[in-house]
Amino acid sequence: MKGIVWYKNRDIGFEKMRQIMEGYEMMDIGIKNSNLYQSQDQITVEYTNGDIWKCVPAYESMRGNRANISLVERAIDRDFLLKVILPITFMPPYKACDFYGEGELGWR
Repeated sequence: MKGIVWYKNRDIGFEKMRQIMEGYEMMDIGIKNSNLYQSQDQITVEYTNGDIWKCVPAYESMRGNRANISLVERAIDRDFLLKVILPITFMPPYKACDFYGEGELGWR
C-alpha cells in the first residue's frame, strides 16, 4: 500500500505523519527505510511490510506521486484536491481519500 499525507501547513502535516508512524509502531511493524532526519518539506517512510507513506506539501510539483490512500489537510484548496490529489489516488486494489485538520475541505 502507498499512502500520502498532503499538507498546507507543514507542522500539521508532520504531526499527522507522526500519528501514522505511531500506529505502525503499535502494530510492531518496523521501518525499513526513511528520510526522517533530513531537513526538508517531505518525509518518506518505507515499512518492513512493504507499505510506503509520504508526507508532502500541496504543490503542483507533487503530481508525479501515486497512492492508494490520500490524507488531505482541510486547509488545502478544493481545486487542488480535484485537479491533483484525486487523480493520483487511484492505485489498485483499492483507493481512499480522507481529511484531517481544520478548514472547509471535505465530503459535505
